[in-house]
Amino acid sequence: MYIEFDPSDKNSSLGQYLKSLREEKEISIEELAETTKIKQDYLEAIEEDKYDVLPEGPYLQLFLKSYSEALDIPYDKLQSYLEAATSQAPSKAPKAKPAARPSKEVKPSQDDMPQTLKPVVDIHDKRKRQQGERLNGETKKYLMIIGAFVFLAFIAVILIIIFMAEPESSNQIEIENQLTPAELEQQRREQFLARYDDLSVSIYPASQQGFTISVDGRSPEMKLYSEEDTIREVADDSVFISMVKKDGSRIYLNGYIVLDTLDLVGKHDLIFTKTNWIDYVDTTITETEY
Repeated sequence: MYIEFDPSDKNSSLGQYLKSLREEKEISIEELAETTKIKQDYLEAIEEDKYDVLPEGPYLQLFLKSYSEALDIPYDKLQSYLEAATSQAPSKAPKAKPAARPSKEVKPSQDDMPQTLKPVVDIHDKRKRQQGERLNGETKKYLMIIGAFVFLAFIAVILIIIFMAEPESSNQIEIENQLTPAELEQQRREQFLARYDDLSVSIYPASQQGFTISVDGRSPEMKLYSEEDTIREVADDSVFISMVKKDGSRIYLNGYIVLDTLDLVGKHDLIFTKTNWIDYVDTTITETEY
């Protein structure tokens, strides 16, 4: 319960006023001691108006200053209250410092001195900070759990894909095992040809000579080409090529070189279609290798 201090009332207690303020702010005496760096015994003495048990000298004022900062009370107000309290109860006022030889002077220890030069930590801020740290720890824990579930789900999806793909591969192998060598070769040939949507032709003349080229049945026309020229044509279905002479000119179909051992008819006529061109090329030699 909050108790106000009345400087004009001799029965009013400054210690009870400070204690009621602390309890109203829900701050324990232990927390206050940890925050102000003042011994708990000294804080209890202040709240019980037992000034005679405190260290001699200006330490009472220093203790009150730390106390006021911790509880967010104006220090000037506490200082005036202290003067009124000590004037009303001289018996409780701090003892006068006895004269003593310098060699026998007893100085308060570092533990007795308040850390007035350091900023006092607000206890409520400390609690909020501790709560924030606890929430951050819980958030990290939940994120780690969610991450673990996501990782396990990813692994599960990969395994499902692998297990679903295996039967298909097994079925393909089983089907291939049932085919004859000729049927298997035809299947591979069709798969190879299916990779090309059209029939592209590239010709590199070895010398100056005439070439007659017809694409997809268009009217052929002979032209004279030199060895610096490159002839390129693209057909949907077929290409007819006729050379005046066989002089080592290089011909490529879909990037593969045409075999040099072709049995050329008449004027070295060549007819390639989209379904038979693979029979006339060496798939180990490509146009990019020259």
